[in-house]
Amino acid sequence: MAESMSQSVGQSLTKKLARGGASSLFVKIASAGLSFFMFIVIARGMTADGFALFGFGFSAATLMVLGGSMGQRVGALRFIPVHMERGDIPGMRGFTRRGYLLVLGGCAILSLLFVLASEVSDRLTGGFYPWTVAFFTVSLGLAEYQSHVLRAHGSIVLALAPREVIWRAAVVALFAIPAIGLSGPIPVTWGFLVISLMLLALTIVQAGLYAETRPQALLRSPVSYESRTEWDRSAWVFWSSSVLSAATPNVAMLIVGVLLSAEDSGAFFAALRLAMVVNLFMVAANMLAMPMMSAAHERGDMDGIRDINRFVVLFTGIPGALFFLLFLLEGGWTLALFNKEFSFAHWALVLVAGGYLVRVLSGPAPAMLQMMGQERRYMKMLLWAIGVLLASLVPLVWAFGIHGAAVAAGLEQVATGVFGVWMCRRSLKIDPSVMCLVNKGRVAAG
Repeated sequence: MAESMSQSVGQSLTKKLARGGASSLFVKIASAGLSFFMFIVIARGMTADGFALFGFGFSAATLMVLGGSMGQRVGALRFIPVHMERGDIPGMRGFTRRGYLLVLGGCAILSLLFVLASEVSDRLTGGFYPWTVAFFTVSLGLAEYQSHVLRAHGSIVLALAPREVIWRAAVVALFAIPAIGLSGPIPVTWGFLVISLMLLALTIVQAGLYAETRPQALLRSPVSYESRTEWDRSAWVFWSSSVLSAATPNVAMLIVGVLLSAEDSGAFFAALRLAMVVNLFMVAANMLAMPMMSAAHERGDMDGIRDINRFVVLFTGIPGALFFLLFLLEGGWTLALFNKEFSFAHWALVLVAGGYLVRVLSGPAPAMLQMMGQERRYMKMLLWAIGVLLASLVPLVWAFGIHGAAVAAGLEQVATGVFGVWMCRRSLKIDPSVMCLVNKGRVAAG
């Protein structure tokens, strides 16, 4: 009887993963293609110095969103499914409402600090550039949090399509005008302002399309904050892990922007954006898998978690390896699509992409640790590993230029994947890596 129920749950999980995986894959493929063209068109629609400033501001905004979100994004994936599994709808709404306020406040504070800090840099002063980066940060922070809330509810297409597809397509259309010679280059300040307004408008429309994110539901529905201590206890850990896990490539971009030339800065930003494509399918799979892992963990369904893990590995390994081979063999050509002068960054692209490949072959280890109550141990591991890499960034950039920055960015992904596998095997008795296809995710005793 128990075995029959287990098989039934496993089949249900597989069907849900297949359906959700197909939808998230479709959106992420569309997003990847649009993202690829978006940054190419932006590079061609701006001057070289403008694109370098755009890359600097985009990386700065990414870091500020991670810091300003205060762990609420991963927290949504962790706690919304848990409250729904418990039937605690007021608690779920309480987390959601509080998350919007925390994200808005956190991103706004960090944005203002960025504006103040920009006054000490000759490259960033003048005009409204820092203010438009700040506005973009707030818009992106709200869009990212809302997307995570919708993902936690299982609304994958609604969570992703507005920002990942519609917004990117609109940005491509905007910058295509100067890219094909119909107007002069778009100044970076105006570029940030317009894409921020478009993103904020789409986020507002998206909120109105789902019951739990409509203003009347957020402001008038009964809520409960009884679990706030549990939320806060995990939030600072999620916050630390999120910032640390994305720190090295974005900080590397900022250091390259300050220490090296505009050409180096633009080429390195292009290499970073391309290398992330290796991790594309892992991002798509985790969008569905993370809230399902949290719900399965709440039920104590370890076999279900192993099924989810094997699906993610099957879904991500081969595409990741193929993209890496593309960049290894034709990286100079892909970089030249951004700017014909960027092909010199070929090996920087390969170094970062190689790190992402190791991360992909390590499976969803970070996601598993965070969804199964091991977030503190994971954060401590990241603190040591990435702290060393961050400390080495300035010497590496001084000594080896963008290739030194690429080494640090690639090693971050290697450390995250390898240490994550070790922790999953040790603490959860699950092998999340590609080897789970052989051993079914089970760790031998001893």
